[in-house]
Amino acid sequence: MISYDSVIVFKKCKSSIEKEESKKRNGHRGLFSGRKPPYTGKRFAVACTCPRLAALYRAGCPAFVIFDASGPFMKYRLLFCLLIAVCFGAPAGAQFSAGLGGTLGYPFFLNKEGYYNRPYIGAHAWISYEPPGSRLYPSLLFSIFSLQLPVTNAYIDNLNISVGEKELKLNLNYKLTEDEEQSFVLNGGIGVAYINPVASGVDIGPKSSPLELVDSGRSFFYPQINFGLQYIRHISRQYPIYGVLHANLAYTHIFEQKQRYYLRYGTGAAPANIKGELILPSAFMTIAYRFGERY
Repeated sequence: MISYDSVIVFKKCKSSIEKEESKKRNGHRGLFSGRKPPYTGKRFAVACTCPRLAALYRAGCPAFVIFDASGPFMKYRLLFCLLIAVCFGAPAGAQFSAGLGGTLGYPFFLNKEGYYNRPYIGAHAWISYEPPGSRLYPSLLFSIFSLQLPVTNAYIDNLNISVGEKELKLNLNYKLTEDEEQSFVLNGGIGVAYINPVASGVDIGPKSSPLELVDSGRSFFYPQINFGLQYIRHISRQYPIYGVLHANLAYTHIFEQKQRYYLRYGTGAAPANIKGELILPSAFMTIAYRFGERY
């Protein structure tokens, strides 16, 4: 649990605003030493009893520009503060892990036209939070890749279009072993898949075609569930760097949307729609760094 010391309270610091405006009129540069303040509106301050966060604020950390009321990141201030609160006010012994890596997948897409499969490669980012003394912990996985999916109602057999897919998965992990050097982790959770066309060309069978894909530019989110198994191994004796192999199986239901695509060929056009069941087995290879590692 997040300690009381990490609770963040927002308040408008009128006195600070007045001081800053006075410094601007007198030619001073404000709190950000050596740099001109990159904000123009009312600045929101963070009142926090967490010593580390307060020290960052007093030092003029550029990250606090996010609280500029006229800045582009104002709507994300709450998320940013919660992230800072977790990172700086987490219980003693808590560990955060973050990593980047590659993905290799072999999807199976099923619809009334039959089924389709073709391998793909992609990239992903991964972050997890491990409370002390617990085998259960949450993780967040973001992956991006492109693949080809068959369409329905196009009056043409074996018609595939290239789409880009972004996935966000929130998983619950359970450690099967407690070894410090290596461990096996069972996980599963829910997520969303964001699918949109990435190319105007389409494929008929194994060969490309001059057909043009026409759509309204809209993309959609689809529900997803997944489960998998991780193997985590310590690969550095001096630093908390780990190698992670992750086998995962995800299922996405791509339901029919009112907005369809159209395939233009010559003077004619055929409606097309992506609809079906996407079964996605994949393997993730990740290099991760564990913050707060205990030796």
